[in-house]
Amino acid sequence: MKRLFEDFPKINDWDRFIGAAIYFCVGLFAITYLVMAENGIGSLMQIDFFYNDPINDFGNSKRLIWCIAWSFIGFSFIAYRASKFKHEDNACRIYFGRYLVALIVISFGAFVLFHAFEETSNYLFYFASAPSCLTLGYLVDEVSESARKHARSFIKNRMNPEKDT
Repeated sequence: MKRLFEDFPKINDWDRFIGAAIYFCVGLFAITYLVMAENGIGSLMQIDFFYNDPINDFGNSKRLIWCIAWSFIGFSFIAYRASKFKHEDNACRIYFGRYLVALIVISFGAFVLFHAFEETSNYLFYFASAPSCLTLGYLVDEVSESARKHARSFIKNRMNPEKDT
């Protein structure tokens, strides 16, 4: 029993570790619920869920939740990695404030992108969006920083347009 605790990964920031566990569990629960809610408890072994045609109303909310769940799982990996180091800022405020909003926005962007093309709005949606959202969730820092940089540049150019003479 003592060896079990000695081999436990060195966690220096338990708030970040708990945040990673929460994001992972919520993402995994959402994916499991979506698949089971469609066809019942036996549907985990069936593939019918993935062949649903897109619906042009709120029926697509399942697909948005699918994207959000995968981005949560991707973020949980980076949050787990961050838990191995000590940080000065509060993990609760950052993880359930800034990152939550960023993950939902990134997931919505992937959802819209995959529904924009007819080829990926059918059954390919699930197989294309899952790894994309997982990767975007893992890279949320880089994606959000790039978006902020481009938004600042856009606003700066709008406020102070260069005059062509």
